[in-house]
Amino acid sequence: MLEADVVLLGISRTSKTPLSFFLANQKIKVTNLPLVPSVQLPKELWQVDPKKIVGLTTDEEVLQQIRQQRMISYGLQATTNYSDTQKIQAELKYANDLYQKLGCLVINVANKSIEETAAIIENRLNLNMM
Repeated sequence: MLEADVVLLGISRTSKTPLSFFLANQKIKVTNLPLVPSVQLPKELWQVDPKKIVGLTTDEEVLQQIRQQRMISYGLQATTNYSDTQKIQAELKYANDLYQKLGCLVINVANKSIEETAAIIENRLNLNMM
């Protein structure tokens, strides 16, 4: 984590993994850290320069639709604890509170392609290296 060019943070279904692959193909060293409120964060996160941290967020309704479709694709009911509105709200609040404490860049990926999000991150990294 400390040697990464960028640390991506986000709750489930905020495009961390595909974005990590895309950035890695651009020769950017990425750490992908999923945020789960019940799981303790690694201590190293607080040692990373906040300019290298990117918090990914999304809109509640978009996330709920994505999660419901994921459940359906697994042959399960669309409405589960994973796609519950209150659980999603709590996860988003947890993530956004963390991002504020870290003082990192936050990107809402709700209406962005992986390429658009990557461009924002690459621009941020280029500015930090100057």
